[in-house]
Amino acid sequence: NYKAFEKYFQFENSKISGEVTPIYMYWNYAIERIKNYNSKAKIIIILRNPVERAFSHYNMEVSKAKENLEFFDAVTNEENRISKINPDSLQHRIYSYKTRGLYYKQIQNIYNHFSSEQVCVIKYENFLNNQKLILQELFNFLNVDPRVADNLKRKDIYKIPYKNEIDNDAKNYLYRFFKSDIEKLENLLQWDCSDWKNT
Repeated sequence: NYKAFEKYFQFENSKISGEVTPIYMYWNYAIERIKNYNSKAKIIIILRNPVERAFSHYNMEVSKAKENLEFFDAVTNEENRISKINPDSLQHRIYSYKTRGLYYKQIQNIYNHFSSEQVCVIKYENFLNNQKLILQELFNFLNVDPRVADNLKRKDIYKIPYKNEIDNDAKNYLYRFFKSDIEKLENLLQWDCSDWKNT
């Protein structure tokens, strides 16, 4: 029953309704449930350098006082921490700094439930550098007049200043951890993710 959820949306006289929840692609069964709810849904995904995503995620949890380990300790102990809390699925909302950055399997799961015509995958760095163009492409994807993008203004939300920079040990550890997954993602999406690798 989705009535409690649907009350947050204005469906009447609306061509498009949607919401933003990045963790949907991470949860094992969320995409299947979205497909069952609306098989015609369109999925928009923005993927960020997984090392930077992990550090951003960590800093958000620190700001919420939900994380007290140093970043390197948090990422190197991630599997142990999650297995103690949730041994059945090895998924966790807070401590999933690395696993949420393993994009290949998550994107494959989305393609298993939705056709490629229903999925738009955007590289975060491209969006930052070409926002107007990317927004026009998004509106075309959604069958909305792309000229709407001309009147939109950039607004940063949920931007939290970091207390520290990511240290080299953590950075090098994560680059090694993500290397294989990034390469598989490059093949899947036909992307160049050389800027995501520690070269």
